[in-house]
Amino acid sequence: MTDPPPYHLSEHDAVDLLDPIRAELAKLELRTRHYRERVPLGSVEDGEALRVASDALAAARAAIAEVTSASPGKAQIPERPGPRRVLITGAGGTIGHDLAERLRDHYSVRLMYHRRVPASPPVDDWVQIDTSQIESIVSALEGIEAIVHMAADPETGAPWESVLENNIIATYNVFEAARLAGVKRIVFASTNHVMGMYDRDQEWPIYADQPVRPDSLYGVSKAFGENLGRFWHDQHGMSVICLRIGWMLPEPRDEISRWMWLSPRDCAQVVSRALETDLGFGVFYAISANSRRHWDITDTIERLGYRPEDDAERFFANS
Repeated sequence: MTDPPPYHLSEHDAVDLLDPIRAELAKLELRTRHYRERVPLGSVEDGEALRVASDALAAARAAIAEVTSASPGKAQIPERPGPRRVLITGAGGTIGHDLAERLRDHYSVRLMYHRRVPASPPVDDWVQIDTSQIESIVSALEGIEAIVHMAADPETGAPWESVLENNIIATYNVFEAARLAGVKRIVFASTNHVMGMYDRDQEWPIYADQPVRPDSLYGVSKAFGENLGRFWHDQHGMSVICLRIGWMLPEPRDEISRWMWLSPRDCAQVVSRALETDLGFGVFYAISANSRRHWDITDTIERLGYRPEDDAERFFANS
């Protein structure tokens, strides 16, 4: 694997550079408001100091908003050499189906279905495979250069039996089949639930390099997939990029999705960036540029070249 290209500030626009600062400002504003409204203050001077701090934070946020609103947009899908033949597992799921429709004009896409095949798949090249059979997966990977592994039981309350079969054994089988078939790259769909206990305890912001704290067996299974990817890279030289996906929805609909929304076009872009990168291994948060997000995407921007185009706040302008 080649070393990642050097990072140059000049390659980024105002949104890339200032969005992480804007997110931190929002958190400081919330904390300052909490102090003003709920914490008994010792003197009038304390209250005045907090008022000044609140005004300064609001002014900084407004200045950033003015600069970033004029920032030019970025291309959704990178146009540079990379794998051309890509297989998407879990193509029957919401994200897998949407990715197929958005990536089919940029890659030669093959879809892998497990239990159900839709009446009209987004592409003509598809297979129906039992993921308990490694040999069948190997056959489906003929000519494939990269895998986007989306298949899993996505329910946080899924019982152990389903998690074991669909998220752990199936993930191992896909990774092993990729090794046997000579596939060079896997993009593994991980989840924010790998770090869910930080959310439970409101220990924000959350960074990808912190110790994992799963909030469910589903989160445990995705932590397994990340560690399997680390081993597959170190042991077998395969490139594995793990994306901790937030909540992909057409648009955010409540306070939780306001924090963790991943728009469909940002999802397609970050998956494409993961397919195109020269990195051998990495774990990255995949979330849109939500001003109130709790998960840090600085590494995703700097190391993967991700340029999120959407912010959940535009859906909450009057709230």
